[in-house]
Amino acid sequence: MPKHTARTAVVGALLLVIVTGTAFGGDDLGVERIDEAIDKGIEYLFSSQNADGSWPGHHEGHGQPLGPTGLCTYALLHAGVSPADERIVKAFRFMTNNPATKTYGVACYASAYGEAVMKGAKQYRRHLRQMGSLLIKSARRHSRGAYTYDLMKYDTFDLSNTNYGVFGVWVAQRVLGEVPKAYWHRTAQHWIDCQKDDGSWGYKDKDATRIALAAAGVASLFVCFDNLNASRFAKCGVDFASDPIYTHIQEALDWFDENFAVPIPGHIKGYSGNYYYLYNVERVGLAAGYKYFGKKDWFKMGTRFLLRAQRGNGAFPGKFGPDASTSFALLFLARGREPVMFNKLQFDGDWNNRPRDCAYVTRWAGPEFEHNFNWQIINLQVAPEDWHDAPIVYISGSQKPTFSEEELDKLRRYVHQGGTILSVAECSGKAFSDGMREVYKQLFPEYELTPCSPRHELYSAHFNLQGRPGFSIITNGVRPFAIHTDADLARAWQARKHETGGYAFRAAANVYFYVTDKRYRLRGEKTWPKRSRRNDRGEVTVVRVKHAGNWNPEPLAWERFGRLLCHRERWRVERDEPVTAEELAKSDAQMATMTGTEAFELTPKQRELLRQYVAAGGTLVIDAAGGRRAFGEAAEKMIRQIWGGGALERLSDRSPLYTRDGHAIEKVSYRRRTQVRGAPSGPALRAVRVMGRPAVIYSRHDLTTGLAGVRAYRCDGYTPKTAYELMRNVVISVGQR
Repeated sequence: MPKHTARTAVVGALLLVIVTGTAFGGDDLGVERIDEAIDKGIEYLFSSQNADGSWPGHHEGHGQPLGPTGLCTYALLHAGVSPADERIVKAFRFMTNNPATKTYGVACYASAYGEAVMKGAKQYRRHLRQMGSLLIKSARRHSRGAYTYDLMKYDTFDLSNTNYGVFGVWVAQRVLGEVPKAYWHRTAQHWIDCQKDDGSWGYKDKDATRIALAAAGVASLFVCFDNLNASRFAKCGVDFASDPIYTHIQEALDWFDENFAVPIPGHIKGYSGNYYYLYNVERVGLAAGYKYFGKKDWFKMGTRFLLRAQRGNGAFPGKFGPDASTSFALLFLARGREPVMFNKLQFDGDWNNRPRDCAYVTRWAGPEFEHNFNWQIINLQVAPEDWHDAPIVYISGSQKPTFSEEELDKLRRYVHQGGTILSVAECSGKAFSDGMREVYKQLFPEYELTPCSPRHELYSAHFNLQGRPGFSIITNGVRPFAIHTDADLARAWQARKHETGGYAFRAAANVYFYVTDKRYRLRGEKTWPKRSRRNDRGEVTVVRVKHAGNWNPEPLAWERFGRLLCHRERWRVERDEPVTAEELAKSDAQMATMTGTEAFELTPKQRELLRQYVAAGGTLVIDAAGGRRAFGEAAEKMIRQIWGGGALERLSDRSPLYTRDGHAIEKVSYRRRTQVRGAPSGPALRAVRVMGRPAVIYSRHDLTTGLAGVRAYRCDGYTPKTAYELMRNVVISVGQR
């Protein structure tokens, strides 16, 4: 049995996704390093641009001097340069005045025009249509529906030019939607006819394998499969694995599982070198949706290679010159790290009835938001720490899902680390809906899956959905742990019903923006830090105080904070088990924390025990998780009952907690919701002083969700960066007393 039958969602089109983040302990591929490499590559390409807006040709030997200008322009746009940048405008002026007529140039022009149109430069639609028409007409007249260097030559071909030609048509189709199905039929058949018995491709027909063209073949068949099979899987139970195109895709992916390596392995011909190869690998990885080839993380391996290969001037040296190589490198880095909207979960069940649901909804989101988005398939064999490329794990099906205890633990940890589960019932799947409700009871027994009212912010986070579809939600009082709908959103996604099923696409966008607080997260952003053993500067023991309210909304917030503090400051946070007020009085913990989202009340005895703990030298930190007023009012009442009405005072902006040597907080930042409501101009912590020290520290603005590193649409409080810095200073102050 082919290996890919267990991961059948491999069929897809190129899709596109975003992030900003920080590298944590043990990670050598932080987003900052990728951003720096992209910026340097951009600077290099602009430095090599000619005065007339063009770039030097590296294919003059084949009479194609115009292609590099299209390729460089496309790469720069995809790397984030605006179509309105005067240097890009100059490049397009050159392209308009020097229209391409050869395959390589036309395809690269089409890519650049298409990217510009998607980013709002609608004036280039006419030029894109012209390029797409040239490519389609050439393939229609060719005896095999293929391409060679000259678009007017119809009796020969090579798979490199065919790769460019197909990609150029795909770009035009993605923006204009005007490609006849006959084109995709002929293109698919040509790649199938040229595929070798082992699943790979060479330069022509059954030539010796060239790994860059093996990747090009997979990507091209994915594009064909998408354009020929979108509506076939609107119904559940269709066996797409028997589709003839998919069969060849599967064989090619099996070959890649065995042979993928970076740089190109010595026993395989590279054709155009590592950069063109990686450009095609990125297309395959994003089309298939898989994070791994076999057990190899294609983006991580490719990025490591590129970061080492880049020269000081920002260029990447390659076979056809640094302009082309740098363009291919930028496309790999920029496209590969774009935001991942959804992780589609592969599990033991009918997880993949609609194999291209995520592919199509993320592709729709690109032009809609003038941003590129990705998706990917994950499985339960790896640790949940590896799932955080995306903020959402998407689970779909029509039958009852089953998960082992170990798998449930992974799902629960992913959520507690900041993720959200989105479950969608397909084909009126009552068994799936009932099964997921049971799963949620096992995952989060302390919370209920509750129907959302039509006024819930899920229905207005970006689009006004007018209460459709019917969502239910599990929340910790601040953010969604899980969102479920019995509406078959995946059917509309799979069938690409942008008009009649438009609400389903808009619902996906609202879920994404609600979960992420309207911010993108790039692939490679590390939200969960690795462990560090660098903890030789000090140690503080911290306990969490239990109470009758929702006392533990973010169970892993302090684990994450402790890891960050250890990595960045070499301080250790020793976390004891949560305690009651009675147990706290017997504890020797230097610091205790209280948080929650609901109203609560302590007994007189419990309040006295808290007073005794603080009087004996302990420090108590209290925050309203999510900035929830009910908890904040209850906490302030408790403080007045214990320490008196005027005891709680705002700390001065010059407080040592904010101005510590080496740890001064230069800028205090608040979340979007707090800013809309009117954020304070600086830190707003209040404190009760006991024997001159700030012994009780209180924040009505959220700290806990910030320590968890979570974005939350409804959170009123400090950003994760500021929450960390405030708590860092508190902990170190306690440890140095």
